[in-house]
Amino acid sequence: MKVKNLPLSAILIIASAIFLSCGDSPSSTCLDITDDPEGNITDGLRVKLSTDKDTYLSGENPELSLTVANVSDQPINITFTSSKEYDFVICRGGMNVWTWSHDLVFAFPITEVTIQPGENYAFPGFSDGIAREIWERRDNLRNTVPFGNYTVYGKFNRYYSNKKMIRLE
Repeated sequence: MKVKNLPLSAILIIASAIFLSCGDSPSSTCLDITDDPEGNITDGLRVKLSTDKDTYLSGENPELSLTVANVSDQPINITFTSSKEYDFVICRGGMNVWTWSHDLVFAFPITEVTIQPGENYAFPGFSDGIAREIWERRDNLRNTVPFGNYTVYGKFNRYYSNKKMIRLE
């Protein structure tokens, strides 16, 4: 077997891609953040999580939505270090059960956007600019989760949304 040595620059690029592109750890604990239904405001940026319902019957999957708005009187610059602009996290008993980005791989171009005062951020790829994902009621290992109460929150870059309680029946 012939082994070819890669240049150091190639190794660094590959290592960076793996490190920067992966989702959050599936075993992480969940954050204690606001449960204000109007969203979480940090540095003039409102990040709001909503769901289509509060209670889901057997066979119904929660639809998670994330909106972002500049509620300040100044432009806000956001730098993305990968193509991952948002994430959703489902928790139970303070532990992470499911993270939308868990098994996804993201490109890592560095991009910057400016959100003007009073402007909503339009997530690329969504016709109305609102990030939406469906949780299929499975954990990060693809196991079906039990009935009960779950806490949901979203993330936009380094900004966290409000948290919301949902119930699976």
